[in-house]
Amino acid sequence: TVSYRSLILNFSFLFLSMIWVQNVSATPVTISITTTWNSSTTLPTGPAPAPDYREGISIINGAELTIDGLTNFQLNDNTLISVTNGYLKIINNSIIAMGLNSYIELSGILGTPHSLIILNSEIKPKGLNWKGIILKQTFWHGTHEQQYSTYPSIDPSGNCTNSMWTGILYNNIGEVILENAKIYDAEIGIDCSPTFNQRGGVVRVRDSKFINCKKGIRLAYFYDGDYPNASFIMTTDFEWNDNISFSLNELIHIELENLYTGKLNIGGCNFYNYNSTLNYSPERGIGINAIKSEFSISKDGDKCCVNQDGKCPDNCFTNPLITQRGNKFKNLGYGIKFDGYNYGARAEKIACRYSEFSNCANSIFIENARDVVISDNYFIVNSNDFDDFFPNTFLNNTEVFDITFKNSSGVRIFDNEFTHDLEYIDGIKSDNPDLSQTSFIRKNKFYNTLGLGPLCGPHIIAIDLYGNNNHLDITCNNFIDQVYDIKVNEDATLDDVPNMADHLSNEELAENAYSSLPPETNPSIPDFQHLTLGCASNIYNETSTIAVGHRKITSSPSYNMRFHPFSHPNIKPYLKEVVQSTWSGSNCVDCSTNCDKLAIKKVQASINYIMDKGLFVLYPNPSNGQITIKLKNVIGCKNAIFKIIDLQGRTIYEDKIQNTETTLNLAQLEINEGIYTVMIHSPSMSACQKLIYFK
Repeated sequence: TVSYRSLILNFSFLFLSMIWVQNVSATPVTISITTTWNSSTTLPTGPAPAPDYREGISIINGAELTIDGLTNFQLNDNTLISVTNGYLKIINNSIIAMGLNSYIELSGILGTPHSLIILNSEIKPKGLNWKGIILKQTFWHGTHEQQYSTYPSIDPSGNCTNSMWTGILYNNIGEVILENAKIYDAEIGIDCSPTFNQRGGVVRVRDSKFINCKKGIRLAYFYDGDYPNASFIMTTDFEWNDNISFSLNELIHIELENLYTGKLNIGGCNFYNYNSTLNYSPERGIGINAIKSEFSISKDGDKCCVNQDGKCPDNCFTNPLITQRGNKFKNLGYGIKFDGYNYGARAEKIACRYSEFSNCANSIFIENARDVVISDNYFIVNSNDFDDFFPNTFLNNTEVFDITFKNSSGVRIFDNEFTHDLEYIDGIKSDNPDLSQTSFIRKNKFYNTLGLGPLCGPHIIAIDLYGNNNHLDITCNNFIDQVYDIKVNEDATLDDVPNMADHLSNEELAENAYSSLPPETNPSIPDFQHLTLGCASNIYNETSTIAVGHRKITSSPSYNMRFHPFSHPNIKPYLKEVVQSTWSGSNCVDCSTNCDKLAIKKVQASINYIMDKGLFVLYPNPSNGQITIKLKNVIGCKNAIFKIIDLQGRTIYEDKIQNTETTLNLAQLEINEGIYTVMIHSPSMSACQKLIYFK
């Protein structure tokens, strides 16, 4: 037996022992002078109560700590590396293992350095994960005005700085620089989201990797002028795989919020999700999630230097790439997701160029944005890869959207290419665009490689229109084997917004285009009459497969072109302009190269264009009721057939061509006023087709 007194004494000793251990535990190491830790250094490890680096590090008084080539550098759980006035450099293949809930914090005021530089090294968790890198900065007197400078410069690393920022170099601002670095399993790899009194700082990332981080980089809550153009994220890979330890419903590679005038540039980055267990769109994560921000997605090297927004000299960056690399977004729920929250008159400027979106449920989703440029991108959905990440249960309930823009203005989508081999695909979805600026969809190419057939169904749509689409200009697009080239839903309205010719920039085109016709006054009738199509077409309404427009001429073995009856008979077709073009004798040439100049009002068709290629050329001259057919090669055109086809697809006139030049008088053929297709077809399958408007 044990006496009652012995129990009390033993318990008291245990309690006192616990108190003693807590009070005399090791303390973090303080660095106040320039220090280097390498393989020949004996690191401070206690014993208690002496300082132990594993319990944390504090850098003060402008000191610099360099961790050079250490591969077994570990911190305990719930510890902190703090840089309030100084520098932390992790270089030469060092490996830092952070404990659970541990983090690196850079904090100080503008005018004192608080800098982290990671070169050719990596930071990873000792266990499952760690918090990440936190960048803060406090302004003098609580204002951002001290960040401005009046002369251009380049910082000591050779990187560009914005002309307003160049007087403040790396030795007196908060910054995080990563080059050839790896960040593993952080809750937020780099978190630069300070409060009002901690605004500012610079983040420069190049040739690095963020692997299985819940959020790779977060930049948020800056104010006008606070965010320097010197910041960039270039040639960096962001990846999730099956080893991720975080919750699956809030995965974001880059998160941006309130970067009002930042013009952050992101170039040559890869945004991937290789996880094989996340089967639904929200679980696939977001490549770039932006709220009320301005940023540019482009090639590496397109970073701004001095007063050259979007352009950069070859020597702007250290180690510039010879071949610029675009961005890639693969297997994500959202490639880019943006919401401007309808922030008054402020412009939320977004530019996305030279990027590839592969097998994303939503490649680009934009809402409440202004001044948006999306160009020179590739959007690809490949069923062999897509089914691995999005099973049939997902596809049967959700369409795939390459580009969606909603309640937005000044959205310019041009020179993109869309290639799909799956159903439930929307190339571009326009939902009630803001009318304060004209938006346009021009010179894009839409390919369907699934093939059209009974199994195809109605779910391959190049352009899908919802809501009020007045001031939306759709011209010069190529549609190849789409079920719907343009699908106009029952609630949609359209306006005739002509392209303005010979403008120097897309911005000028968008700002100065205007409507030449009033919108449809009856909201129950889709406003097909006021749709600007240019060379585009195949327009269907929501509830039927009866076309309300015409099918675009495409290169195919039959070279056929047919019209369908209008579903709304009160809408009268008209021809804006007959585009001057010469058709090849061996191919049906599309007219996209000739669509830049479209008439801004109704005109009669008239063409008198020289013949420079092909076997024959049409000269429709409806003003005098005659059509002239001129043959370039009589032998090659022997037994060629001349046809006139009406809107219902009926051949109303057909004859063989015998002479080098033949003139037909439409009035003598008793042809009614309207739009017709004039077609020449030879046994060698050479074809020529023209639209005419006979009045």
